[in-house]
Amino acid sequence: MSLTNLFRSALLAIVIAGIGAVARAGEAGGFLDLDRLMRAAAEAERDGYDAQAADLFRRAHEADPAGAGALYALAELAARTGEAEAAYALFRAVLAVDPGHRAARRGLGLSLLDLGRGDDAAAVFDALLAQDAADARAWNGKGLALDLLDRRPAAQRAYRSGLAHAPADPDLLANLEQSLAMAAAAARPGAAPAGIALALNVDPATDPAVNRELVPTAPRSAVRD
Repeated sequence: MSLTNLFRSALLAIVIAGIGAVARAGEAGGFLDLDRLMRAAAEAERDGYDAQAADLFRRAHEADPAGAGALYALAELAARTGEAEAAYALFRAVLAVDPGHRAARRGLGLSLLDLGRGDDAAAVFDALLAQDAADARAWNGKGLALDLLDRRPAAQRAYRSGLAHAPADPDLLANLEQSLAMAAAAARPGAAPAGIALALNVDPATDPAVNRELVPTAPRSAVRD
């Protein structure tokens, strides 16, 4: 089964789990099975077996439909493997279970960026900042959203706000520099737009996915949890 179909299967399982499946989570040995499944899934993902990991995280969620852990792990896996639509739906499912899950809300914002939905992403990061104005990663996400919307000065203010709390943050520094460069390039006569690149804390020299073109705005850098 392809990764895309596995994520679709997982989303269907979430819907089914909402119909009486919570009662099954408390059955004898259920949480032992959950722990074993989560460990096996993490090992599979670590070893590069993404399809197997996705299936194991799905089964772990079926063992504990009231919990957010397996759902969040599955959402992160979907995001890492470029399944933006599935990641978006899965992060929303995590937040339905645990509305206070900040990492999932940040992941939701990043998935919206991957889908080119800058206004919606900005709203997600604004909500995070309303709860914690010192969250440097949320400032970075807001800057990315504003850059996506071609609002360079506002994006640069967001990056600088983040740097006020995390002066050495490499993503904020890189994104500010890139946003400034894009603004300068756009001001030159006859300048052509550049592609947007997403860096997920990997080496762009060895991972071609890092530089995949998404939409014609600014390069961006964001580290997922």
